[in-house]
Amino acid sequence: MSVANRSISDGEADGGDRDSSQGTALDATIDKIGMGYYQWSLLGLCGFVQDHFSVSNNHIGWLMTSMFGGMMFGAVGWGNCSDVLGRRLAFNATLVLSAIFGLIVSLAPTYPTLCLSLFLLGTAVGGSIPTDGTLFLENLPRRKRYLLTLLSVFFSIGGVVAALIAILLVPDHSCPEGQEEGSPAPPCDVDTQNMGWKYLFFALAAVTATMFVCRVFLFRLHESPRYLVRVGRHEEAVYALQQITKINGLSIELGLTDVDDCILGFPLPDPDNPEVPDDSPSSPPNTPPHYSSIDNRESIPSEEVLENDRHVEEVDRTHFSSVTGQPRSSALPTVRLESPPKDSPSILRYLPKGVTSPFLAWSEKSAELLSPQWKRTTLLMWASWMFMSLAYTIFNVYFPKLVELRLGEGAVGGSRKKVLWDVVVFTLGGTPGAIIGAWMVETQLGRRKSLALSTAATGLLCLIFASVKSSNAIVLTSMGISLTSTVMWAVLYGMTPEMFVTEVRGTACGNASALNRVSGMIGPLLGGVLLGIDISFPVYVSAVTFLLGAACAIALPFESAEGFVIHHRGVIPYDSDPDLAGTGE
Repeated sequence: MSVANRSISDGEADGGDRDSSQGTALDATIDKIGMGYYQWSLLGLCGFVQDHFSVSNNHIGWLMTSMFGGMMFGAVGWGNCSDVLGRRLAFNATLVLSAIFGLIVSLAPTYPTLCLSLFLLGTAVGGSIPTDGTLFLENLPRRKRYLLTLLSVFFSIGGVVAALIAILLVPDHSCPEGQEEGSPAPPCDVDTQNMGWKYLFFALAAVTATMFVCRVFLFRLHESPRYLVRVGRHEEAVYALQQITKINGLSIELGLTDVDDCILGFPLPDPDNPEVPDDSPSSPPNTPPHYSSIDNRESIPSEEVLENDRHVEEVDRTHFSSVTGQPRSSALPTVRLESPPKDSPSILRYLPKGVTSPFLAWSEKSAELLSPQWKRTTLLMWASWMFMSLAYTIFNVYFPKLVELRLGEGAVGGSRKKVLWDVVVFTLGGTPGAIIGAWMVETQLGRRKSLALSTAATGLLCLIFASVKSSNAIVLTSMGISLTSTVMWAVLYGMTPEMFVTEVRGTACGNASALNRVSGMIGPLLGGVLLGIDISFPVYVSAVTFLLGAACAIALPFESAEGFVIHHRGVIPYDSDPDLAGTGE
């Protein structure tokens, strides 16, 4: 018996807690497979890739600019790659390249080569952020998607692990410090005494390489079934889901009908007349004129499902894509423009196809994101990323300097180890943030309000931090900022993939992450200018910018793409019930 025709009881397979008629057949299949060993293993793998290199984000100047610049290009390139060539390729490639480039960083002989190595490392680490979340989301049952927010707990864990490794390697293998305040540091042979940072990057590269080896030999990663369905490779989607059921210890018989991603009850589109005018008498009330793909749908009345099942069975879907209703060949993940068109920029005509094809594919996906249907959602999400990243970077980069100036601490012997322990304590303060964020998005607050609330709270705590004087108050407010900002990032990272459909998800997340890195490069430069004006100026600007980010979050048109279809008038709910429209109200 196929999954699409079976009733899934509450609690069955830890995720099959909805009737299989709800959503699409593919939704029902993934829900039936549930949250098993495969999904929990994927949660761990996704979290550790970029987090072990978080210490590099604390460098200032060209080191930070190089890292953020690489992360910007990596986010755009790998995000688009995951949409065009598949999620698995991007996930595996960024993982192994993180290890390789991390090793190169540890061997960099000069400052320019170090900056170049950090740029290359950034391309891999920055690419892993959008691809990991996308891959994880598309393997989750609908009722378990809050775990995408929980994924951000690995940012804090990775920061703590990196700081602990640094405590073991850096202070004892770095140039000696002055033993008393104001005393000069002893002479140092940098070729022999200042190797701690190289040992650190080598150790982190080794950890990442170990993760890749474990991925290859201990865990079989399959392509995203949703991606395979979207590009017309239904048989491969069935095979991938069958393998995942075996990994999860289940025995489920699957067929092509179980990976159908059409909304039951909506007519299949006519390729010659894809859009029905709003005033068409054949279009029933409150029914979108034509179908367009979404990832997550809730139920429609079961009687309607049964009625339309009889109609659907009579339609040969083999030759049509569930995405557009066009022949499946048009949905294949190949770059449709083999060479630059005549109206493309003249410089592209002289570049090899290996360069122009990815660029044109990215341009096409980005243009779709800025189409009338997606423009508001896209611009508000990108603005949220930029404001939150700019505010966080201004505060975070200059936080040690701010504390030093506020408390009058000097650089005395043992200060390196003390600073690293401060990083551990500060990061531990934010560790519960991802757990809190995962809980908040499942409450009546939903995703938008959770993001806006945590962002506004971070801004208000920044204002409090700027006004307090005692050391205890500074420590408490800084830990509060760490906690609320971690909640903010957890919700934002988890929410972004859910705001877009499969076809453009990788590009949307990649572009958002790239804008995040642009703000990350602007933040230190702007923060330095502000710090020169007044000691508290960076904090005030950071607080106001956080509040702007909160305003963008609350202005988003919906909670997620769940319950919405893409209509020529925009992104609209297919059901009048707000719970089914994904509002979370």
